[in-house]
Amino acid sequence: MNNAIIIGGDDRQRELYGILTAQGLKCKYINSSDEAEKINGIKQKDIIILPVPLSKDKENIYSSNKSLSIRINDVLKRTDKTNMIFAGSIPKTLKAYLDEKEITFIDYLDSEETVQYNAYLTGLGAVKLLMENTKEDIRYKKTLVTGFGRVAEFTAQALKNVGCDVYITARNKLRLSKAECMGYKTIDLDKISSFMYLFDYIFNTVPVNIFTAEDVSHIKGRYFELASAPFGADKAFFINRENDYFDGGALPGRYFSRSAAEKLAEITLKHINLRNGGD
Repeated sequence: MNNAIIIGGDDRQRELYGILTAQGLKCKYINSSDEAEKINGIKQKDIIILPVPLSKDKENIYSSNKSLSIRINDVLKRTDKTNMIFAGSIPKTLKAYLDEKEITFIDYLDSEETVQYNAYLTGLGAVKLLMENTKEDIRYKKTLVTGFGRVAEFTAQALKNVGCDVYITARNKLRLSKAECMGYKTIDLDKISSFMYLFDYIFNTVPVNIFTAEDVSHIKGRYFELASAPFGADKAFFINRENDYFDGGALPGRYFSRSAAEKLAEITLKHINLRNGGD
């Protein structure tokens, strides 16, 4: 029987604990300051399951429980090549270290299937986040989605499905052309500053500062940040307008933790089975 140590994360990790336990793995779940010392009990051959994303600061293991403080290095120094590590968004430098130490690792987000499914859940979550934070009928509301990668595409489709009047802005001409072919109105990102006042809702999916303080001052509606750091706009630009800024990070874990965990469990069990000599 395999032993699994699940550390940090959000509701996805809690659900994953239940699913893997039901599948016969002997699991420990560490997600509070009172339990942090349990990492000292990591043994050879243990499977270590870290969150998606692994970290938000490249130093500490991410947890929705702010009291948990475990450094990535504190876990790594207790592992060797008999262990197996799972996580999401593992930095390249850490992958290189694990390769050097011959420690088997699986980055959940190296799977295109997982990335697509997370993007789909993020799009659904974006609509749910909007619905929770408005008392308006959102049909026909002018809505801007920045970028047109996986998350933006699923977000735009979900918003369109509930009746929003969706616009796409991007710097990549091919993606902008794709959005136009799919029936969306498009605006070149280099020209978006002149149109900020038009939108009731803005959903950013670009992990780059594309909006200036002046751009933000012209936003008449609400801003939803779906991207990772450094984000599309500095939150400080919303000083005295905090009610117009919404953090849309980790929406799959926030709203669809069971479904997201089932996908993680599928990948986890597949790789454990392969390592144990299964098909």
